Amino acid sequence: MVNKQRQFMGKVIQSVDVGSGFTKYVTKQIGKDISCALFPSVAKAAVGGLKSFQKTGIGAKQTTICVEVKGNKYEVGPDVDVVGASRQLDDNYSASAAHEALLLGALSFVGKQNIDLLMLGLIRNTKLA
Repeated sequence: MVNKQRQFMGKVIQSVDVGSGFTKYVTKQIGKDISCALFPSVAKAAVGGLKSFQKTGIGAKQTTICVEVKGNKYEVGPDVDVVGASRQLDDNYSASAAHEALLLGALSFVGKQNIDLLMLGLIRNTKLA
């Protein structure tokens, strides 16, 4: 066990879980203390260019990320407008563009340039072709 621990010392390790309800990810770890964040697992078609959105209004601030998957742009993040949005919950969810957009969004919020080991949550239900 000690050899395996030494193998990962100094490495950048990141974990992400794209769930059917929420996308969760680790934001930082200091010793045994781990901080996490999450956002709704909703990937909406984005309007506009690829950028981070910081919308302000009367007492409101919205933070989302716009990511591109297979030529389509999606808006994801903690403040994505879930009104009228639908989640893809079929057997091919893990292979969908929405799932990939949520993963890319989580990695964007993490903000790490290099990751040595990426740990992903297991998919609960996936049919193999």
